Amino acid sequence: MKDGFLEPHDPGAFDDIPVMPRPDAPHYDFIFCPVCKGHGKHNLRLNAYLHFQPPHFQQMCGQCWGWGWVEKGSRDETCIHDFIEQPLGMCRHKLTCVKGCGKSFEVDSSG
Repeated sequence: MKDGFLEPHDPGAFDDIPVMPRPDAPHYDFIFCPVCKGHGKHNLRLNAYLHFQPPHFQQMCGQCWGWGWVEKGSRDETCIHDFIEQPLGMCRHKLTCVKGCGKSFEVDSSG
């Protein structure tokens, strides 16, 4: 637990979250995401919303972007990414993995 929130390796992190179906892409070989183990998200806090379904406060997996699966042999399988954010200008940012795998991409958050 970090700052009062569950991490993917904590007990209860995947309570009430089913495994995502395997993507239907015949030309690719997929395996479970090494972070979320195929769930696509994890619980941050259990029973945070007692009158809503699901009752848990959840976060999408940043490794597989919520798919639950990654391509076998890809950087997403072999590196548990730790991204840093570099501003490029108004609403544009570049995210780069600091672990040396070389994955980076730009994000336009202007909507």
